[in-house]
Amino acid sequence: MTQKPIHIVHLLSWQPTADEPTKGNFCVRHIQSIASLCPSVLLTVDLETHLSKKTIVKTEGIYIHVEVKIKAFRSFFRYLNKTINRYRIFKAYNWGLAYIRKNIFNPDLVHLHVALPAGKIALYWKFRYQLPYLLTEHWSIYNPEDTRLNKNKIKKDILSIAQHASAITAVSALLKENMENFGIKQTIYVIPNVVDVDLFKLQEKKITTKKHLLHVSSLNDEEKNFSGILRGIKRLREVRNDFVLNVVHDYPPTEYIAFIEKNNLNEVIVFHGKKTMEELADYYANSDFLVMFSNFETFSCVVMEALACGIPVLATHTGAIPEMLNNERGIVIKLKDEDALYEKMNFLCDTSHQYSPTTIRDYVIRHFSANIIGERFLELYRQCQKE
Repeated sequence: MTQKPIHIVHLLSWQPTADEPTKGNFCVRHIQSIASLCPSVLLTVDLETHLSKKTIVKTEGIYIHVEVKIKAFRSFFRYLNKTINRYRIFKAYNWGLAYIRKNIFNPDLVHLHVALPAGKIALYWKFRYQLPYLLTEHWSIYNPEDTRLNKNKIKKDILSIAQHASAITAVSALLKENMENFGIKQTIYVIPNVVDVDLFKLQEKKITTKKHLLHVSSLNDEEKNFSGILRGIKRLREVRNDFVLNVVHDYPPTEYIAFIEKNNLNEVIVFHGKKTMEELADYYANSDFLVMFSNFETFSCVVMEALACGIPVLATHTGAIPEMLNNERGIVIKLKDEDALYEKMNFLCDTSHQYSPTTIRDYVIRHFSANIIGERFLELYRQCQKE
């Protein structure tokens, strides 16, 4: 017997923009994995300064994207701007829901991606329209060292949103643990992020005389600890010169240039700037291994992408990394352990070719491909409907 389809409206607290194309792109990949199994609409709101009146744009693709564009309020008073625009955004989401109900379908469930700020809309709809919602969390704010949770209002809002969710998922076991320690009492299911296995795939590697190490990040030192990698590279350069560290990064490496020049590392560290996802796939495929030395991660999509391309990974014990790596796929080291970082980089320069790219990639396909993740969400949607 064919089961009745479940109609989903997705709300994003983070979404890709022209300036930040990778912001929340993992949330979009979740939506894409679900859209092949459930009729799905992504509802977003955009504030635009030069807009003359409210407009609604409907775009059809893997899922339907309903975009409500509204005019931003501007005055000399910052607080007034914030208050009025917040109210305009609230109204716009409700206009969007009304449009979806009239022109597309009557939703059965809202899928909220990250608690704030969009969770306030989902919570309102729960009480106003009896429309249940599921929360998927990616946020590093639950990390015990994150000072943002010292703000009582944020904590109160998150706990209220979580309390009234029909189901909650986290992208890693560590995030689940942090959310529980934060005070969320509901059952939390672990459903990881999705990797595009058609984009990130095995490719024939270019033959070079040097080992190619790769680091991909924002270069935010508090989170990614890139300065620790630089110190490890300095030590590695003292014992060998047959390697290069390629760095793909979102923001300028200004704060690191002095260290690199002082220690004559210009020949072994190459900054490549921001790349498209297609370009990034080529960087993975032509690297011997990925190096991540993060102080904290919620998941680490770049580790998963590297594995999908069949290359081993050296990374720290944080986020979903311990769940993704074992002896067949790479090496996990302790946080801030610069001796281990240096030793394992040196080790992998000699042994990375011994890993099986096919074995590494097969693991990703079995656990993180879109069809696998989509089916897990569909099962949870059905569970929510039975409640």
